[in-house]
Amino acid sequence: MQIDHVYALYFSPTGNTALAARTVAHKLAERFDAPCSEIDITLPAAHAKPHTFGPGDFVVAAGPTYAGKLPNKMLPYYQEQLHGCGALAAAVVTFGNRSFDNSLAELCAVLQKNEFCPVGAGAFVGTHAFSDKLAPGRPGAEDLQALREFADAVAAKVLAAEGPLTAVQPTGDAAAPADDVDRVTIAAMRERFGVEDELHEAGEDLRALNNIASPIQTIRDTFDNHPMA
Repeated sequence: MQIDHVYALYFSPTGNTALAARTVAHKLAERFDAPCSEIDITLPAAHAKPHTFGPGDFVVAAGPTYAGKLPNKMLPYYQEQLHGCGALAAAVVTFGNRSFDNSLAELCAVLQKNEFCPVGAGAFVGTHAFSDKLAPGRPGAEDLQALREFADAVAAKVLAAEGPLTAVQPTGDAAAPADDVDRVTIAAMRERFGVEDELHEAGEDLRALNNIASPIQTIRDTFDNHPMA
């Protein structure tokens, strides 16, 4: 399979995710004998610009893990401004040495929905965004080697392909709630919808269909209460 251009696209407030994406992309470009470009979407000025790719492109899409998910302020950008149009991709997330939870699954799901084919997915440790005492100095030399080995494995998979590739499905729940607010909201919606289902099954929703107290009668009452000429 021919790859014409490799892109490293990343949101990276601390620089760790940029380093991870750059390392993978440069190794892929070397293996594919293709040029490599970087797309930094960290600063707000970059958030208004959409990016469209296509067959022959390979995009290393990278982001950090915040509370087990992609950053909630950046998720709409990933969802709305990236258009794969058949491009291959590798999903890369960084995390502060605890767990990447559902962020990798979420990123892969977003890429697939946006018409990318994520053929590789990996999570790599970086110094924690809120404390330099957690995973200090990482990604270090061993991490960078792991990133290059990941890129080698992805490149080998692509170069050996004789037909369409299948998108990877990393473990995790892409639709998992991001925080306690989401969890409470989901619980409340499920409770409300559950009650509505029970009322419907019991036929209680049909009580509104009567001649005296019904939505149609309410509309009629509105006109009846208006002044008449």
